[in-house]
Amino acid sequence: MLQTGSRVSTRESIHSAAARLFRTSGCARTTVRRIAAEAGTDPALVIRHFRSKELLFLETMHMTLDLGPLFDAPLDRLGERLAELLLDLGGSARGVFLALVHGGDEPHIRDRLRDTHEHLFVEPLRRRLTGPDADLRARTAAAVAGGLLYALWVAEDHVLLRLDRTELVSRYGTLLQEVLTPRGSLVSQVPWTARCIFPAAALIASCHRAGRQSQPVGVGRSHAGARRRQHPGARRTRVRPPREAASMRGREN
Repeated sequence: MLQTGSRVSTRESIHSAAARLFRTSGCARTTVRRIAAEAGTDPALVIRHFRSKELLFLETMHMTLDLGPLFDAPLDRLGERLAELLLDLGGSARGVFLALVHGGDEPHIRDRLRDTHEHLFVEPLRRRLTGPDADLRARTAAAVAGGLLYALWVAEDHVLLRLDRTELVSRYGTLLQEVLTPRGSLVSQVPWTARCIFPAAALIASCHRAGRQSQPVGVGRSHAGARRRQHPGARRTRVRPPREAASMRGREN
């Protein structure tokens, strides 16, 4: 039976019904008629209250997080807290995330997904970081966080799903922490992107650079070159191999 209540209750019924269907079926598979049937009202009232299915989707699909643990956590444990926060998500957050991802082909939904990524992940992390590359580190960590949710909720990676929660938090927490606050004693002067992508090469480059600044002149050609620089007028003498030297002495005799 169609609902004949007040305007407010009809709108709320449509809103609740649409939210349920969008979370379970996505935007593409949810029609105005299905929303109306779920709400017990007429399809024309869905359009009257929300103008279109797309605008109704945007009004109902808001993903929220309790960011208190991120703001309260010590900086050196921020990665671990973020991993715990992600693994504790579920329910409506999971439904909204899936609805946004599955509807990402639509420009207006893609804009909402981008806005959610920016305000839910990037900005809170950026506020905790300092330095010239703070924004880049926050965005990289947000990408890792989004990748974890995608692996668990969209791809349903069976290995990750079966992994013990403590181990998953440990592994992803370590990964996120390295992105957020990369270790930098010997590599502090190497660009962050090089440290992240090529840590071994960056460490070798840093050590090599430090060695050139502090080591004395070496042996061999470098040492000989140093003697020539110190005594520019010195005559260069070629040191011949033993056989060549014996041959030369034979000619002289």
